[in-house]
Amino acid sequence: MGKKKDVSIKDIAAHCGISVATVSRVLNNKGNYTPETRDKVLRAVDSLNYSVTQAPHHIHRTKLIGILVPDAQNEWFSVLIVHLETAFGKKGYRCLICHTNHEKSAELELCHYLIDAGICGLINIACTTSDIITLTAANNIPMVCIDRPPSDSLDQVACVESDHFLGAFIATELLIKRGCNRILFLGRFKESPINEPRLNGYLAALKQYGKPEASELIVNLQMDEYPNFSSTKNMVYYLIKSSVKFDGIFAVNDWRAFGALAALQMADIQIPNEVKLIGFDDVSLTRFCTPAISTIHQDDRLIAQTAADILLDAIEQCKLPDPCHIVIPIAIVERGTT
Repeated sequence: MGKKKDVSIKDIAAHCGISVATVSRVLNNKGNYTPETRDKVLRAVDSLNYSVTQAPHHIHRTKLIGILVPDAQNEWFSVLIVHLETAFGKKGYRCLICHTNHEKSAELELCHYLIDAGICGLINIACTTSDIITLTAANNIPMVCIDRPPSDSLDQVACVESDHFLGAFIATELLIKRGCNRILFLGRFKESPINEPRLNGYLAALKQYGKPEASELIVNLQMDEYPNFSSTKNMVYYLIKSSVKFDGIFAVNDWRAFGALAALQMADIQIPNEVKLIGFDDVSLTRFCTPAISTIHQDDRLIAQTAADILLDAIEQCKLPDPCHIVIPIAIVERGTT
């Protein structure tokens, strides 16, 4: 047999017309592929003179975990990172954190940087570029996603997230049960892994309880600054002055809820007597403003620990994680705005 050529699993994937992740599963004997796919990959390995020893072995790399996060200023993300660092630190790993600022080009660039830095695993928090899946699989780097995988590729990766749909549903349901008939939805235009399920949960609650779905009540704002306080406050105040009628507000995050609260107070609207309000995430400001804001609590500690456990298991077994979708329960927290 001739000398093995310098062939990557990306070449194998292109030769077979399948994804890099699938090739990696075959080579690591992980399952979730058909016998026909396995035969195709093994024939390609033979015909292209690929050697499994050419593949990067993350088990021999540094005990360094990469974390991609879209917005490190966001309190929920920053608390999540602290929990991740704690979980990995207990096992002797350290974290290298990269902030993408919600830019897709930065996601892939920083993923390359983390791999070059020698990470042995990656936590991908809400980054949406599907090329990350290809890049990590091609380098045999296990990855776990938090808050949905790139391009909704649930069948390709391990993912841990809150129940965004149910959280939005029960938030809207609470407002309805408190007597609200016209509920304002405060979301965002920019692509987000959580905005769509939260909108769908809101719409499902309206439908189940026979409440109107009015286009003027669904407000998606540009995310041009953090926190989302000022743009939300200005928009809600504008809607009030434009005589748009609503008696409840569901905001997809707590800073939007806080902006809405400020606008209502500027307009001398009594909360919760005239308008009721609920947010999502349960960040610290919801407890300290007046009145304290009702919200949906995400169990950031359990999310972080679950994601860390999956990644550490994959690293220790020198394999990519099995594709899975783990949904962490949420809880409603009632305070002074409902």
